[in-house]
Amino acid sequence: MGRTYDHRIREAIVGSGDPNLFPQLNIPRSTTRAWIRRGARHVVTLEPPDEHTLRVQLSRIEAQNVILRQVVRLLLALIRTSAMPFRDLSRLPEGTRKQALLQAINRAREHIPLAHALRVIGLSKSRYPRLGCPTEVLFAR
Repeated sequence: MGRTYDHRIREAIVGSGDPNLFPQLNIPRSTTRAWIRRGARHVVTLEPPDEHTLRVQLSRIEAQNVILRQVVRLLLALIRTSAMPFRDLSRLPEGTRKQALLQAINRAREHIPLAHALRVIGLSKSRYPRLGCPTEVLFAR
């Protein structure tokens, strides 16, 4: 099985006409002579994206990451504040647990719309204002 070489190495050897241009690579002399004899090949390459394109892509990925982190925080806050198993949860907790859930919702609101944050934890938008009251808040079904 033959070795493969980067096209730029071949181009450099053909361009210089020197079969010993890269002695450290141990390219067989017959190979380099054949390259010089046949000449340069047409090579199609894909240009790497420019720095601006990479920064735009990175910015989008970072924004998605922020949203996903807020969703995870909301879900973790919901699980931590529920006293019962998650599937049996029908009422929100009171006191410090309720405050922890409110804080998670408020942190999420900095990055995602309130309606989305409430949907993640299964709370209806109409019930959200009651979270600050001592009355029980039922989850939307």
